[in-house]
Amino acid sequence: MRKALTLAAALLITLTTAAQQPRTIAVDPNRHTLYTQTELYQGFNATTQNPGWDARIYDQYVRFARHSPSPATTRLIALHDAAISSALDAYLLQHPPSTIVSVTGNALENIRCTAVYRQTAELGYALTRAGYLVATGGGPGEMEAANLGAYLANQPPAAIDEAIQILRARATSSPDPTNCTYPTRLTATQAAMDVLKRFPNGADSLGIPTWFYGWEPTNVFALHVAKYFSNAIREDRLMEIGAAGSIYTEGRAGLRQEIFQKATQNDFATFCNVAPQVFLGTHAFGDSGLYAASSTFATQAPLPVGDYSSYFLLTDSVPETVAFLKSHPTRIIVTTEGPCAKS
Repeated sequence: MRKALTLAAALLITLTTAAQQPRTIAVDPNRHTLYTQTELYQGFNATTQNPGWDARIYDQYVRFARHSPSPATTRLIALHDAAISSALDAYLLQHPPSTIVSVTGNALENIRCTAVYRQTAELGYALTRAGYLVATGGGPGEMEAANLGAYLANQPPAAIDEAIQILRARATSSPDPTNCTYPTRLTATQAAMDVLKRFPNGADSLGIPTWFYGWEPTNVFALHVAKYFSNAIREDRLMEIGAAGSIYTEGRAGLRQEIFQKATQNDFATFCNVAPQVFLGTHAFGDSGLYAASSTFATQAPLPVGDYSSYFLLTDSVPETVAFLKSHPTRIIVTTEGPCAKS
């Protein structure tokens, strides 16, 4: 009897302790700055399999917020994302809108050994050297490649090849030289941190990831990170801020969404401008019909925008991409009334 009472008491203490644990997400809803890599990867250790703070927040999001969150958690998420938007606006004041380029692409983590990854790194490098701020979705794959290239912009061009070799060093041996897989996701992240160690003090770029797709780790090469819970807000901000242009590399469903989301912003002059849309990959975008469809829609845009199909480019060339942005500056839309009316 005494043993049963002891067990019952222990169970009560356990249940009480569990009930006292906060069922919420450990983020500051009133923060005033964007995230840094130091914050996101606090506690990261590939050897001990500690994924760090960023992954812990994703775990809390899945448990407490992804499905049927409490009213308190819903408010927390909304306040956090509003704070991130305010911090993003403050950060962007340092960069004229005409210098901000959105670069979007796939989140495939095994493409570090491919020509596409290298080309996207060259793109980020060339854009940053040309005076643009590179903004990506902040995840792995081609998003990482663009941030990597931007990060290395203060280095000679050969640094891209050296960085990719460092990334490959921890990959698992494969008969396919273009397939860079890693023993664990933490190993892949550690490989990227090896690049940071070899090339400290990189150039600035922006990442805008989301905990909604939290299984995609935030790449370590964006020095400033606007991480949202809401993917809808994240996508809209990423397309909105690319006033100097949006560049699409190979991708899947998310990329298709971004193409037409930017086209909608251009069509209706949502932000009182029309920005170039560049499709980097004639095979990926030509054969799929994505370029033809979106550029055709541009010929049918209503006034005051009108036909802006000349702001579309399909190419395989990084230099041509940069030259196109230079020759097609942001077109400002002014109307007699409404949000784009001249004051």
